[in-house]
Amino acid sequence: MQRLEEALARLDAALAAPPTLPQPWRQVVRDRLDDVAAELSDERAVAADTWLDARAGQLHRERNRLLARLAVLGPLVDNGDPDAVRVAVARLHTDVHHHHQRVSDLAYDAVGMDVGGSG
Repeated sequence: MQRLEEALARLDAALAAPPTLPQPWRQVVRDRLDDVAAELSDERAVAADTWLDARAGQLHRERNRLLARLAVLGPLVDNGDPDAVRVAVARLHTDVHHHHQRVSDLAYDAVGMDVGGSG
């Protein structure tokens, strides 16, 4: 999970950079999106108990929707207005960050169940 956080931080830094030279900026943003996609693809939401299975399934579907959005952003990053790219990618960044937090919450709840905590 740490690697996804690092990929998101690098994407955030790329978005913050001014697109003074649009092509190199676009390439950096595209590379950072690829990093986020790779880390998101490796993610596994683990449920330790059947009552967590529904949340894990929902997170899996959410992850797939985020990966689909990442794929759609490619042409926009390559050819779109830099301001529109920045807005779209920033929204995706926020959504991936929220998703990552929900995955962390699920892992925390699963560990709580394993050690006999209340859920």
